[in-house]
Amino acid sequence: MNKTFRLFFTVVCILGAGISFLYLATYNTHSLGGWRGIFAPVHVNIEIDKKYAHDLSLFIKPNDVLLYFSPTTEQEQSIQNTILHTQIPDNRFVTKIFLRIPTSDAAFVLSAIDNISIFVGSKLFYLSSEQIQKLSIEEKDGYVLYHLPNIRFEKLLFIKDCVNYYGDFNLVVKGICALFLYPMKYALTWFFILCLFVLYHRCFLAIITKNKKTFGWILLLIIVLFGFALRINGYNRYSAWADEIDAAAIWGNPSLPFLTTFADTGNPPLHFILLRICFALFGWSQETARMISVVFGTLAIISVYFGVKSFSDKKTALLSAVFMTISSYAIGYSQEIRGYILVFFLIPVIIYAFLKLLEAQTVKRMILYIIPCVCIINIYYYGVLFVASNFIVFVVYTLQHKTFPWKKIGAFFTGNLIIASSFLPFFLHTALKRALRVSGSIIPSPPGIQFTLTLCGIAIFFLAYLFLKKKAAFTFPSNPLLFYTVSSVCIIFTEAYVLSSFVPILKWSYFLRISFPFFIIIAAIVVSECLSKKKLKFIAPLLFFLFCQAFYEAKPGGDSAGTYKESRAYIAADTEAHPQLKSAMLGENILESGLYEFIGQSSYSLYAELYGFTDLPKYSDSSSADILYVLNSPFYLDEQEMYRELSVANIDTKNMLKIRINDVKVVFKKYIRREKNEAEL
Repeated sequence: MNKTFRLFFTVVCILGAGISFLYLATYNTHSLGGWRGIFAPVHVNIEIDKKYAHDLSLFIKPNDVLLYFSPTTEQEQSIQNTILHTQIPDNRFVTKIFLRIPTSDAAFVLSAIDNISIFVGSKLFYLSSEQIQKLSIEEKDGYVLYHLPNIRFEKLLFIKDCVNYYGDFNLVVKGICALFLYPMKYALTWFFILCLFVLYHRCFLAIITKNKKTFGWILLLIIVLFGFALRINGYNRYSAWADEIDAAAIWGNPSLPFLTTFADTGNPPLHFILLRICFALFGWSQETARMISVVFGTLAIISVYFGVKSFSDKKTALLSAVFMTISSYAIGYSQEIRGYILVFFLIPVIIYAFLKLLEAQTVKRMILYIIPCVCIINIYYYGVLFVASNFIVFVVYTLQHKTFPWKKIGAFFTGNLIIASSFLPFFLHTALKRALRVSGSIIPSPPGIQFTLTLCGIAIFFLAYLFLKKKAAFTFPSNPLLFYTVSSVCIIFTEAYVLSSFVPILKWSYFLRISFPFFIIIAAIVVSECLSKKKLKFIAPLLFFLFCQAFYEAKPGGDSAGTYKESRAYIAADTEAHPQLKSAMLGENILESGLYEFIGQSSYSLYAELYGFTDLPKYSDSSSADILYVLNSPFYLDEQEMYRELSVANIDTKNMLKIRINDVKVVFKKYIRREKNEAEL
C-alpha cells in the first residue's frame, strides 16, 4: 500500500477509534460503572434563617439547570435556622454552581445564610457567611446568580471549571477495562482497532516471532501496569470505614505501645505491624495505609503469575494474572486498610513453595515454605486452615508415592510446629479475651442447613472429580496444579465446617477471602486446557469472558460508604467559622450502645487525630456548650436508635439541624445555648 494512503488510513482509524469510544462510552455508561463511575455525587446544604428559605434555589451550568431545595428538618422546630438540601444528579457534567436569588430580596437572603457546605464525593467545600458575602455575581431574568467558586473534585488538565468529574485518568482506566469486558457494546471501536491491526499485522507478527521471550515479558509488564492503574485509580476516593479506621488509628498506630497490635481479637497482628512500620517511614495517614494495599494488590498479580508458571505453562500463568488484574474483588481489597490483600499475595507464594517441597524436601525449600506460612497465619485466621490443608495433602502424597513417608512427614511436621509456634503469642493473648466468642452479627453462627448442603455438594463433586481423574479418556482433571487447588478448596471448607461446630468461624465472606486466589488459578487452568484442545477451542473465548465478568462483578465484603472523615471535616469547618460559640460532641457515657459503646472515648479521639482534626470537648452538661454535634451512623448506630438514646439522655431531638453528607449519612447540629435563652425569654 502507498505510504500516503497507509498514513491516511492510520489517522482515520485512530480518530475513528477515539471518537467512537467516547460516543459509545456515553451511550453505555453502565460499562464504566454507571454515571457514578465517572461523576461524583454532589450534596449541597445551606444553613439559613427559615424566614428566607423559600427564596433560594440552585442554578448549574451547562444547560442552565434549576434545582430547588428541600428542608431536612421538621417545619415545627422552634429554632430560627433550618437546613436546605439538594442533590445535583450524578448523571450530568457540572461546570459551575450558582445560588439563585430574586433580585429584590438578594441582599436580605444572602445575609440570612449562615454557611454553605458542599460535599463532592468525599470532599467538603465549606463557605462561611463572610465568604458568602464576597461571592461574584451575575444577573439573569430578574434573579441574581452568586457563583460558588473553586469547587471541583479533581484538578483537570484541559477543563478548568468542572465540579464533579472524577478525572481523565479514571475515565481512561475504566474505558480500557470496558473495551475488553463489553466488546459487543464497543463493536465500532473494535472495528477501527482491527483495521489498524490489519494495516500493521505483518510488522506486529514479525516482532513477536523474533522476540517471543521479550514479548512475553512485555505482555506481563502491561498486565501488571494496568493492574496497578486499576488499583491506584480512586484508591483514596472514599473515606475509611470502621474496620479501616480501627486498623490505622488503633491497632497500627505507631504512637501506641507495640502490644496494641495484638489487641484486635478478630485479626492477627502482622498487618498492623506492617502499618506501624510504614507509618513511621511515610507518615501516619489514610493515604499511606491504603497505598500499602495498592502495592500488595499489584504484587499479587506477579505472585500468581510466577506461582502458576512454575507448575504450568506461560499461557495459563498470563491468564491467571489477567483474572487477578481485573477482579473487582481483588481491586476492592487493594484499596482497603485491611490485611486480606496480603493473603491474595501470599497464597501463590505458598503454593509455589509447597509444590517445590513435594518435589524434593530440602532445608532451603522448607525455609522458603515456612516464612510465607508464618506470615499468612499471622494475618488471617483462615491461613491456619490453609496450612493445615497442606499438611493433609503432604501426608496423602507421601503415603501414595511410598517415598520414606515417616521421615518426610516427621520433618514436615516439625516445620509446621515452627509455623504454629509463631501464632502462639497471638493465640494465647486472644484466648484470654475469648477470641471469636463475642456476640454480635459479625460473628457467624454454627453451620446450618445451607453449609451442610454445601459440604455434601463438595463431597459429591470431589468424588466425581476423582472418578474422572482416573479415566484415561479424560486428561483434563489430571492437571496436577488443578488437582491441588481443587483439593485445597474442598479441604479448607471441610475444616472450617468441622471447627464451626465448636467455635463458629464459617461465613461465606470469610471463606471467599482465602479461596479466591484458588478460584483464579482454577479458572485460568480451565480456559488454558480448553485452548489446547481442538474440540474445546471454540468455547475457550466464551469461558474467558464469562470468567472475566464473574471476577469483575465480584465485590469485597467491606463497606465503602464510611463518612467519618467528611463528618469531622464539616464539624471542624463549622466550628472554625463560629469561634464565638462553644462547640461539643457527645461524650463517652451519653449513648448506651451502638457507635460509642463499640469504639469508646479514647478510640474516638484517635480517629480525629489520624485525620488531623482537633477533638472537641465532650458534651456532658447543656450549660457548658452552645452547639452540640452528633455523627449519625458513621459505623453502626442508625438514626432511630440515636433518637431513642438521645431522648434517654434528656437531649431534645426535635430541634436538630440535619446536614446531609450523602444519600444515607448525616451530621446533626443542635444549638443548645440558643434554645436555653429562648426558653428563658
